[in-house]
Amino acid sequence: MALSNEMRRLTQGFLAAHKDRIAMVAAIRDDTAQELSGFHAAHEDMAVEQRRRLADYMYGLRDNVTKMLESLDTAHQRMAVDQRRRLADYADQLRDNVTKMLESLDTAHQSMAVEQRRHLATGRTRLASDVSKMRGNLHADQSEARKVWSNFATVMRGRRAKKSGAPSPKAPMAKAARPPMTVAKAPVPHAVGEVIPDDLTTIGGIGAGRQQFLNEMGIYTFAQLAGSRPQKIRRVLGTSGRLANVEQWIEEARKRST
Repeated sequence: MALSNEMRRLTQGFLAAHKDRIAMVAAIRDDTAQELSGFHAAHEDMAVEQRRRLADYMYGLRDNVTKMLESLDTAHQRMAVDQRRRLADYADQLRDNVTKMLESLDTAHQSMAVEQRRHLATGRTRLASDVSKMRGNLHADQSEARKVWSNFATVMRGRRAKKSGAPSPKAPMAKAARPPMTVAKAPVPHAVGEVIPDDLTTIGGIGAGRQQFLNEMGIYTFAQLAGSRPQKIRRVLGTSGRLANVEQWIEEARKRST
């Protein structure tokens, strides 16, 4: 009997403790729910405050950026105006410098042209004087050459007449001596042994100078010229022999020697 009462009392104690524990858990749950509700409300208030502050910051930032852009645009416009002014001043200065330089060059060019015309006029006058002198000397040399050729022809005719037995013609009277020529005269060909020189200048293209070259080669007669080689004659004549028709000379000499 005593044991049953003790068991009943213990069981009632356990039940009471369990009820107390359940009540404590319910109270903790309620407290936690209240705290969570308060935390959630505080979090929402904090989010609202942060959004408000962000909106105010964005508005302020937008205003500052707008003002900065307006300031930069104003500064850029002022800088552009200043640069255009400086460029205009530099262009005007450059234009003035170029104009002065062109005027200086034009003046120098005109002075140079006047100086060149003066030099050309002086050179033209001097050249005309030199050409006149050369023409005078050339006419004198041609006159002297004609006299030399006349004497040479007279000598040749006399030698041919002497060889054939006919009386030799008289040589023409020589005129008064004149000053020495400015160029060297070709020597008169002379008889070599039994060879009587022919007048090689009667062949077209052979003058007194070329006849002298031929005589130095040992060619005095048409027959000797007809038997010569064109290459050898051109080699002796040098530069003038390149344009000479030596083959025609030889052909003409062959016709006259027959």
